[in-house]
Amino acid sequence: PFARYTAGAFTTWLSRASRRLLGRCVRPHALRHRFSLTHYERYRDPVRLMQKLGHHTLASTEVYLRALLPRA
Repeated sequence: PFARYTAGAFTTWLSRASRRLLGRCVRPHALRHRFSLTHYERYRDPVRLMQKLGHHTLASTEVYLRALLPRA
């Protein structure tokens, strides 16, 4: 059924559903961040994460990880 949705329609659907079910709005990019953080915490493999996210360079993934991981 989601094949018929535009990106905007899916974002609206997700926002409304999450607000109704969780009491807060969740957007697709937030899900991407959550997936990235969870995947990296589990596997600790930036190359594997790079492939999953569709990044072309490891540098892109490293920027992403620096934004997600707490600073020590």
